Amino acid sequence: MEVFADQDFIMTNEQYNSGIKVEEYNGTYSLVAAWMGKDGDVALKWGYIEKDKKPGKKLPIKVELGDRDQAIEVLQAALRLMNAEPDGPMKLPKHQDYGQPEKPDYTPQGGEPEYDDIPFS
Repeated sequence: MEVFADQDFIMTNEQYNSGIKVEEYNGTYSLVAAWMGKDGDVALKWGYIEKDKKPGKKLPIKVELGDRDQAIEVLQAALRLMNAEPDGPMKLPKHQDYGQPEKPDYTPQGGEPEYDDIPFS
């Protein structure tokens, strides 16, 4: 898996350069089937919607997730269905240092040079 944040594209199949693109249109977020061309541009996969065995208009193949808050809720629900725990604000590290493996050491190193040349004692 490779993420191309500048193009909102996540490559899930490197053999075919295909994956999903996160799109927002009129406040609704969607995951759209897409692929990356040799030039690095991302193109959407399009398909015909069938209606009574007659193809309709050609549209992007996508799953609508709702507005931003709904989209986050839907994706979190999908993670729960896969028995996965999300990283980030939903699950904080025990030591509350947000990504620091250990708490920083603030003890002075090499003494305290600002107090070495005090003219009075």
